[in-house]
Amino acid sequence: MDDPCVPRQASIAASSFRRQYLEVAVCLRHNHISSAAALILKDSYKPQTLRDRMLRILTIVFRCIWAFAIIATAIGIGAAYGWEKHGLVAAIALGFVGLVVSWPCAYSPALFFELLCQLLGEFLMSLI
Repeated sequence: MDDPCVPRQASIAASSFRRQYLEVAVCLRHNHISSAAALILKDSYKPQTLRDRMLRILTIVFRCIWAFAIIATAIGIGAAYGWEKHGLVAAIALGFVGLVVSWPCAYSPALFFELLCQLLGEFLMSLI
């Protein structure tokens, strides 16, 4: 009988996430911590198909471009407003404020669009 905690390359690569989870659970139940760690650290959690890899790479590239654009825009707006209204020190301070405020929106595009729609909705309702 095979030991369920021995990592099997073929079965790990071909199995689903649920099967991998069950294999790790069995290893932990039998106190085979090193075998469980080996199963967790295997490359089996990485995307297996070329399509999955390309989607993951495109997602990472999009998120990097998004973060750069949002942070640069927020710093630019803060610095321009500070420069126009109060001078150099305010430009530096408001540029830093723009950097800090833009981090959550750079991390989550959904949060940015939700805030944008809410602000636009309130603005349009105030016009009516």
